[in-house]
Amino acid sequence: MSQPIRVQINAFDPSGTSSQADLDPVSRSLKRFALTSAGQPPRTVLAPTAAASLTEWQHPDVGWGVVMSSTRTKVPASLAQLIAKRKAHIFRFTPNWERCYTYLRNETLGRDVAIAGSPRGMGPGRLPHYLLIIGPPTEVPWSVQFALGATRAVGRIPLEGAALDNYIQALLTDFKADAADPYSTVTWAVDVNDTDITELMRTFIAAKVQQQLVNDDEIGAARAVFLDGKTEPEAATIARFSKVVTEQRPGLIVTTSHGLTGPLNDVERMKGTLGLPVDQQQTPLDPAALLKTWSPGGAVWYCHACCSAGADRPSAFAALFDEGAELRRILNAIAETGPSVAPLPMQLLGHSRPVRAFIGHVEPTFDWTLRNPGNGQVLTATLVKAIYPNLYQTQPRTPIGQAFRDVYADIGGYLASWENARASYDAGAQNLTDLLAWQLCARDLQSLVILGDPAAALPLRTGAAAPPAPVSAGQILGT
Repeated sequence: MSQPIRVQINAFDPSGTSSQADLDPVSRSLKRFALTSAGQPPRTVLAPTAAASLTEWQHPDVGWGVVMSSTRTKVPASLAQLIAKRKAHIFRFTPNWERCYTYLRNETLGRDVAIAGSPRGMGPGRLPHYLLIIGPPTEVPWSVQFALGATRAVGRIPLEGAALDNYIQALLTDFKADAADPYSTVTWAVDVNDTDITELMRTFIAAKVQQQLVNDDEIGAARAVFLDGKTEPEAATIARFSKVVTEQRPGLIVTTSHGLTGPLNDVERMKGTLGLPVDQQQTPLDPAALLKTWSPGGAVWYCHACCSAGADRPSAFAALFDEGAELRRILNAIAETGPSVAPLPMQLLGHSRPVRAFIGHVEPTFDWTLRNPGNGQVLTATLVKAIYPNLYQTQPRTPIGQAFRDVYADIGGYLASWENARASYDAGAQNLTDLLAWQLCARDLQSLVILGDPAAALPLRTGAAAPPAPVSAGQILGT
């Protein structure tokens, strides 16, 4: 027989009513409440002022840690070196444990810590703000990254062997051997036609980021290249893109396009091409060909395309469509490749001169997440701001994970809007499209992931204002 669950609230009734209650763990009310969306998750902006800036991952009240599956018993030498240098803690995800999606095990301290609600920082009962997941989503599921990303700056390195060593060695030297210039940028936008989703991505993401870069005094129109498929279709080809990034060695790359999701009837082939950007002439990018002429060299690549970061199984969106519907068939076929990381970021991160980070989506994105279908309002402002100006903030440079924090914070607003819309719907309102819109927006942002170290940052230009002095020895992690 299950033991009752005791709860208590911090209310006081002078007449003597108890503030405690015993709940039956098999009651329908408890199950219904526990399984119902809780609305907006915690947002860091509602917390008390932090003792340190969240850009300072070295500070013990901020912190940096590693998340790995408990099945990964051996820590590679390069990773052990990074952990030792950063005096980091290791947190373990334990598959098949009934509470594996609730707690991580702090292996360093021998204690469990809650994924949601834990104070940030280093030490007992705390969870670092910067978390680097090591391993593919078959070891640490995408859903864990999504959950951690609601309140933390989270990245993933899905590599093994020499590829993993390449990336970690670049981290250990802060990419100093690489030549990517953060003040040189390339924005590449496919625009099939005015009724295609590529037009929305081009107009509301690529063009808006481009305008911000052009207005930057240190970048400007001369160094912010825009390969715009709307104004010059020939510019948005793989050939032009490859030529320009090879010549420019940009520190920032922004691409918007369809992502390759075929052939649907050949899962093994699709695994090798999933999410590759598709150009104006419907030609997919060939990473191997690109890397023959271009060295990523510490660049940051934001790639807004279907499955550009990978796929999951089952698809979070398949249930939206009826059995037999074309989009359901596509989503189900994509899911057969997952849980997985797409081939483009795998090759970029594991290169001898790797990218700092690759930011893309697990699964597709929807047009409704770019522009609200109810009033036509554009919904990409926070995303554009994450790329610019956030990645280019100085004193010190903003880490990539922190640059995108407000994007993930928007998930809470969408979930709260969904809750309100659901209440109205239950009361008789005809607002099903609002429910769908907020649901799609929340899931879309959840599936936007950072591949690479979330604490990595674009470098300052030589001669630019130096960042503040590092924290004192007494503030270094673990001391």
